[in-house]
This record gives sequence, C-alpha cells and structure tokens, in this order.
Amino acid sequence: MTTTNPAGPIPETPVHQAEERDTGPNCSDLLADFLGVLDRIETEARDGFLRRCGLATRAAVWR
Repeated sequence: MTTTNPAGPIPETPVHQAEERDTGPNCSDLLADFLGVLDRIETEARDGFLRRCGLATRAAVWR
C-alpha cells in the first residue's frame, strides 16, 4: 500500500538556492582565527618573559 501527501508533492530546493541561504561563518575559518589568536598570545607571553629575563637576543636565534 502506498501513501500520498495530501498537500501535494514537496517541491525540491535547487542546490544553488540552498548554498545562498547558508550565510553563517565557516567552522574551519573560525577555528583558524581562534588558533591564530592563541598563537599570538603565546608568542607575546614568551617574548615578554624572555625580555624580563634578559634572554631576548637568544629568542631571536631560536626562531
């Protein structure tokens, strides 16, 4: 026995329309931005620590 939709056939959404509606941020872009911020924080903390310890010239050699 087959059933039918009383409201009629369900229209299909073209792929290009579905892509246009997806305007949210890309997760991989958000992750890359977040990791970039973490890297910048780590670099600034390390450089600040080395400057306070008087090892700033050695840090330039390590990079």
